[in-house]
Amino acid sequence: MKKLKYLLLTSSAPNSRSSRRFVERLDKRGHTVKVIHPDDFYLFLSESKGHDKIYLKSEETRVYAKEYDRVIVRVGGSSYGRYVVRHLRINIGIFVTTTDEGIELCFDKFKNAQYLSANRIKVIAQILAKEIKEENSNYLINLLKGLPVIMKILSGSQGLGVFLLESILSAGTTMEGISHFSKIVLLQRFIETKDDSERASDIRIFIVDGVVVASMKRYSKPKQYRSNYTISAMGEKYDPTDEQKELALDAAAVSKSLGVCGVDIMEDQDGINYVVEVNSNPGLKIEEVTGVNVVDKIIDFSERGKLSKGAIERYEKFDINAKVSKKGYYATGKIEQTILKKTGEKGRLFEIFNPSSGQTQFFDNTNNMIYRKNGTDFKSIDIIT
Repeated sequence: MKKLKYLLLTSSAPNSRSSRRFVERLDKRGHTVKVIHPDDFYLFLSESKGHDKIYLKSEETRVYAKEYDRVIVRVGGSSYGRYVVRHLRINIGIFVTTTDEGIELCFDKFKNAQYLSANRIKVIAQILAKEIKEENSNYLINLLKGLPVIMKILSGSQGLGVFLLESILSAGTTMEGISHFSKIVLLQRFIETKDDSERASDIRIFIVDGVVVASMKRYSKPKQYRSNYTISAMGEKYDPTDEQKELALDAAAVSKSLGVCGVDIMEDQDGINYVVEVNSNPGLKIEEVTGVNVVDKIIDFSERGKLSKGAIERYEKFDINAKVSKKGYYATGKIEQTILKKTGEKGRLFEIFNPSSGQTQFFDNTNNMIYRKNGTDFKSIDIIT
C-alpha cells in the first residue's frame, strides 16, 4: 500500500482518545498524519479561476493540495468546520471521508428528519414550533397522541437540552418557558421501547463506505429519565435485523453520509423501527462495546479514496445527481434548466466540479452525459458509463 499523507481534521483536542486512536493506527500503517482543528485554517477564494487557496492560521503559511492525500473528518456541526471541509473537498480537491453536506444535514435534526420523511423513511412523529404559548400546548400534545412528550432544543446534543413532559401543567409551562428562551423547539412523540418499561433503549448502527461495520444497543439506567436521543449509559453488542440494516443504510444515503456515520434507531413495543437521527461524527465508544476496530475500517475506506460501488448505487436510489461521483466529480447542488443544442432535448443540468481540471461542468440527467459550457452552448466532453 502506498504511504499516504493524512490530515486529521478534528474538533477534538490532539490528545483526545479519538485523535490518539487515529494517529496510532495511521502510524502503524506507515502513513504520516497531522492533527489540525478546523478553526486553525483561513479559506481564500481567488479572483482567478482555479486558484482558491487555504492557509494555516497558526503558521501563516499556505497549505498546498500536494501536502495531503486524504482528510479524515472528525468535525461536529459548527458552520466554520463545514466551510473548511467544503473548501478542502471542492475548492482544493482532496478526498474527505465525511462531506460538508452530510455534516450540515446531520447537524440540523429537523431538516434531517424532513429529508428522511420525504423519502419515505419512518421517523418518530414530531413538531417544530416557534415561541409556544401555554394555551397552545394541549393542541400540540394531542397532535402527538398525548403525554408523555419529548421536548428538545435544536442545538442540543448527547442528550443535553432534552426534556420529558409528563403532566399537562408541567408541559404547558415548560413549553412556553423553554421556547421563550430558545425560540424554536422540537416536540416528539414518546416511544416506549421494546425491551421493558424500566429501561429505554436505542440501536446505534455504525456505517463506513455504505457498509454496516458495527452495531450496539444502548440502554438508559433503570427508572431514569428516558429520552429518544443519546441514552448510552449502558450498552451491548447487537446484531441488527436485515430490516434495521436497510433502514440505517437508506437513512445514511438520504443524509449524504454513507462515507462515515452512525444511525440511531428505536424499536417500539410493537416491533416497529424508527430512525431517530443520523450522526456524521459518531463516537468511538462502539469499539469498546463491540470489539470492532472501527478506526481501521475508516482508514481502509480512506486508503481506497473513493466510495464503493454499493455506496454509490445506494445514493442513486435517492439522488440522481449522485451518478456524477462515478467519474470522481463533486456535485455542488445547483440546477440549470436549458436547451441542450447538441441533443436537441431539454434536460436538467446539475452543476458539478471536476477536481482534476478545476473546472465547473454540468451533468445531464436525461442522458448521463457531462458537458462544459462553451459560450452559450454546451459541448459534450465525457460520458458516464
